[in-house]
Amino acid sequence: MVPIAIRRWWGTAVITAILVGLAGFGIVLSVSAFRIYRQNAGVDTHELRNWPESLRGDRILVFAPHCDDETLGVSGVIQRAVRAGADVRVVFMTNGDGFPYAVQRQYRRLRPRPADYIRFGKVRQREAVAALHTMGVRPEQIVFLGYPDRGLAELWLNHWNPWNAYVSFSTGHSRSPYEDSYTPQAVYCGRSVLSDVQRLFRDFQPTVVYCPHPSDNHSDHWATYTFVTLAVSGQYNPGALGAIPRQSPYPCAVGLYLVHRGDWPVPQGEHVSRDLAPPSSLLGLDTTWSRFQLTDEEVDAKRRAIACYRSQLRVMKRFLTSFHRRAELIGTRGTAELREAPAGIVVDGFDRDWQNLPVSIPDPREDSLPVDVGGSADITSLRACRDNKRLCFLLTTRKPLNKAVAYRIYWRGDPDDTGKTRSITLKNRKATAANAISDQEGAVWEASVPLPDTPYVFIGADTRYRGYVVDKVGWKLLVN
Repeated sequence: MVPIAIRRWWGTAVITAILVGLAGFGIVLSVSAFRIYRQNAGVDTHELRNWPESLRGDRILVFAPHCDDETLGVSGVIQRAVRAGADVRVVFMTNGDGFPYAVQRQYRRLRPRPADYIRFGKVRQREAVAALHTMGVRPEQIVFLGYPDRGLAELWLNHWNPWNAYVSFSTGHSRSPYEDSYTPQAVYCGRSVLSDVQRLFRDFQPTVVYCPHPSDNHSDHWATYTFVTLAVSGQYNPGALGAIPRQSPYPCAVGLYLVHRGDWPVPQGEHVSRDLAPPSSLLGLDTTWSRFQLTDEEVDAKRRAIACYRSQLRVMKRFLTSFHRRAELIGTRGTAELREAPAGIVVDGFDRDWQNLPVSIPDPREDSLPVDVGGSADITSLRACRDNKRLCFLLTTRKPLNKAVAYRIYWRGDPDDTGKTRSITLKNRKATAANAISDQEGAVWEASVPLPDTPYVFIGADTRYRGYVVDKVGWKLLVN
C-alpha cells in the first residue's frame, strides 16, 4: 500500500503538472493571438483602390447568410446605390435561428425549445426589415429564403438531394417553417438552395452581386459564396466572376465582403474614425481588395442600422460595432483555369514536377492558433490540373504531413452528376476515395480522381485534428 504522504505528493505533482501545462498552452495561445493582432493592425494604413459606385440602372443583388451581415458588410454600398437610383434586392439565406446563446438571452431559457428558435428567427427578420429601412430598402425588396442557420455548409457538402434532407439542430425541421420563405416549405437540401438562387438571378437579372468571401471562417458564409458562385457560373460566363462593374463585357460582377476572420476587425469595438483594412493573412493572395468610403450621413445610417439588431447586440455588441467605420471593404476574386497537366507530370504517382504547376488556391501561412500538430495542419496551397481522364491535386502544408491530421480535398462538378460534394481524405497515410490514386512525401500530398465531365469544377480543402477543422482554403471555381 502506498504511504499517504507519497500519495499526496503524487497527487500534488499531477495537479501542478496539469496547471503548468495549461498555463504554458495559454501563453502559447496568447502569444499567437497577439502576433495575429499585430499583423492585422499593421495593415491599417494599407493603400487600397476605391470601389466604384453604383449607377442609375444598375441592379444590385446582395446575399447575406444571416440577418445583420448585409449591414456589417455593405450598408454604405446599399445606401449609395439606393440614392443613385439603382434597383436593390437583399436576400437572406437563413433567418439566424441557430444561435443558442442569443436565444437563451432573448427568452431567458436555459434549454430553448424548437419553437423558441423559430420565434427568434422571426424576431431577426423584423430586425432586418428595420435595419434595411434606414438604408432606403423597402420590405418588398427583401427576400427571406428560410434555410437552416449553421447548416448551409452541410447542404453544400452532404445533403444535396431532397431525399437526404438536412434536419436543423435548432428548429428540428427539414423544411422551412417560415410562411414568408421565397419557396414555401423549402426542403433543406443543396439542390433547393441552388434552385432558389438561380431563380433570383433569372428573375432579377443583376448587374452587380455582393456575397461573402470564401475565406470567411463562418461555415454559412463560405457556403453562401459557393451557392452564389455556382449560380453565377450557370447564368453567365464564368469570366465575369470578380470583374469590376462597367469594365466587364459580361452582365454581372461579384463583390465579396468579409465578416468573420479570426481577430478581425482590428481593433474591436466602435472606432468610427478608422478605415476597415483587410486581414493581413488575406493580403497578397488571390483577392484584390478595394475600399468604399462612406459619407458622414452613411456612417450615421450604418450606426442606426446596427442598432436595429438588438438581439445580436445583447450578446456580441463589441464585434458588431467594430464595423461602424468610415469605410467598407470589398474584394474581387476571379476564376482560374483547370490547366492541362504539363508534359512530364505523372498523374498516378509522386512527381516533383508538380510543384512547377501554378497555384490554384494560395492559403496564408500561420493564420490560425496553434494546436498539437502545429504546421502539419497549416495548408499553404492547393494546386489542380487535369489530363484526358483524371483530375489531379497537389496539397502542400507548412510542415511535413502528420498521421494524426486528416487532410481532405473536395471537388464538385455539375450538381446533376452527384448527390453530394465529392472528397478524398488522407488519414494515417491512407487515402479514402473511390478510384483514387494517392501518394505523399514530406509536406506534399498528391492525389488524382476520375475527371468530372463538366465545364467547370469547384475545389476546396481542409485539415482536421480530432474532428475539428484546423485550416481550410477558400473554395474556388476552375473553368474546365
